[in-house]
Amino acid sequence: MYSRPYSACLFCKTAFRTVGLLFIGAGLLMASVNAQTKGFTYYDEEETLVKEVYLIENGTPHGPYEFYDEQGALIQKGLLVHGEKQGVFVHFFPGTTDTLRLLNYERNQRVGEAITFYKSGAIAQRASFTADQLTGPSTSYFEDGAIKNRTQFRENLPHGTFEAFHPNGNPSERSLYLMGKLHGEQLKFDENGNLSEKNTFIAGLLSGPQHTYYEDGELATEIHYRKGVKHGLSRSYYPDGSLEKTGTFKRGLPHGTFLTYWEDGSLEEQSKFKNGRPRGQIISYHENGAVAVIRHHSAKGYTLLTETFDELGNKIQEAPYSDGLLHGETVNYYPDGQVKERIPYSYGELHGQYVSFSAEGELRIERNYLRGRKTKEKIYN
Repeated sequence: MYSRPYSACLFCKTAFRTVGLLFIGAGLLMASVNAQTKGFTYYDEEETLVKEVYLIENGTPHGPYEFYDEQGALIQKGLLVHGEKQGVFVHFFPGTTDTLRLLNYERNQRVGEAITFYKSGAIAQRASFTADQLTGPSTSYFEDGAIKNRTQFRENLPHGTFEAFHPNGNPSERSLYLMGKLHGEQLKFDENGNLSEKNTFIAGLLSGPQHTYYEDGELATEIHYRKGVKHGLSRSYYPDGSLEKTGTFKRGLPHGTFLTYWEDGSLEEQSKFKNGRPRGQIISYHENGAVAVIRHHSAKGYTLLTETFDELGNKIQEAPYSDGLLHGETVNYYPDGQVKERIPYSYGELHGQYVSFSAEGELRIERNYLRGRKTKEKIYN
């Protein structure tokens, strides 16, 4: 997929097809002089699907070499010298004679520039090899020739500055790599060139604050990391700069008080966590300040009960839980407190007798459930 520069005419596709014909011609001549024989490898034990075709001289592959896919299409050709790849190898798009990639070999090792193409013939990537390892600059291109990304390699690993670009030419990312791992500041940009994200990495892991931004440059989120996991303060903001949510994490888990706010600054939710488990009550509020939901939790952080209220403070539902699943009788209420429904659950499944009442308190429906399956129903007029 990678390599290093040859002369411009050498990489002309027409020239390489000509080189290919010269390989074949040379092979025929050698066969007549040195009595070469053809060698084959196959994909199948029955030897019906040819994988490789090459010439053998004195028991060693020597001469033109071809590699086929399982559908029989030529996908690679080059030259073997005493059993080793030598010179330019051409890779083709499957099912075509269009060049996909050019690689240069010296004694079976990739060396020099490698060039990858789009099907249109435009260059997709240039890279360099030394002693079979990616070394030096590597540049990828959009099909129109604009740079897509570029970086440096050392011993097959990205090492140094990495730059990526949007199709319009504006930067999309600037990062630093240290032997294959992100290390240092990483900046990301939107298509208009505005900074959208800023991170700091140490040996491939997020460390320190991560900032994301709105299009106008206002801070959207601030999240602190340590060794790749959230640790410390975490905040998000509305586009006008007002606080939306705040809390802290400890080794990747929520720990401490979390507060969420409506856009007008009024409280939307408050909760407490210890090592990732909710503690006590999580309370959500309507925009008018009235309590919307209260979630009660056990000492181990499991939900025990939820109570739901309308904007006027009327309870409209009460639902018990066990082991995180609805368990027991969930009761829905009319705003005046009259029971609307009683819904039986057993560890998340409907199980038992369901009843429904009119706003006047009259029985409307009776149903029986057995492990989620309705077994009986009676409807009252």
